[in-house]
Amino acid sequence: MQKPEQQPKKNVFKRRLIGIGVGLRLARLALFSIICLTGNGSINSGPALAQYEEQNGLVLAQAKYRSATQMFAVGDYQNCVNLLRQAQTGDARNKQIPHLMALAYSQLGDNKNAELQFISALSLDYNFVECRNNFGILLKKMSRFDDAKKQFKDCIRINSRYPKAHYNLGTVYFDQGDFDSAIESFRTATRLDPGYFEANRDLGLAIFQKFERGDGGEISECLEKLEVAAQ
Repeated sequence: MQKPEQQPKKNVFKRRLIGIGVGLRLARLALFSIICLTGNGSINSGPALAQYEEQNGLVLAQAKYRSATQMFAVGDYQNCVNLLRQAQTGDARNKQIPHLMALAYSQLGDNKNAELQFISALSLDYNFVECRNNFGILLKKMSRFDDAKKQFKDCIRINSRYPKAHYNLGTVYFDQGDFDSAIESFRTATRLDPGYFEANRDLGLAIFQKFERGDGGEISECLEKLEVAAQ
């Protein structure tokens, strides 16, 4: 069944460019602080200090977040969480930080904290479809099927052309033995993304289960979808 969507791995060249960009921003911040200190003498109070601290904290937080994505990519989920907690203090409005933290907690088997971080990310952006879909996957894993279906249906209401939400909704119906609803969801997912391996595979399996149970279903369509998935 569907695995949570993971952050894409960045190639070495792109990471180097990002590192250069971070270095330049840190250099600008250093220059800013020197100007403040050598102007009328002090950066100890006032708007200049607040601006400096905010900008510096944001740059450091972004660097921590990028390091966390690398830790996630190599499977070091605990260090990923540690870095994200540090990043969160400097960039509290970044929805990607609690989302990635939720995925890392899920990989660690800490479903409670994973749920809290998914909720945190969605509080920053209700329409964050990727996050809501992954939250549904976690809830399904926890056997909270009605809650999982709600998240997938909310995804579809936000973006009806998001195939992963249709597919994941279908997996809940399939597990509950509602093959008609599962088939409808899988068909929608394959219509939106004809090359969707899991959706084609599970559509074929759902049709077969319905046929085997004596509730109808075209065995030819079952074989067709399984062949598409096998390609």
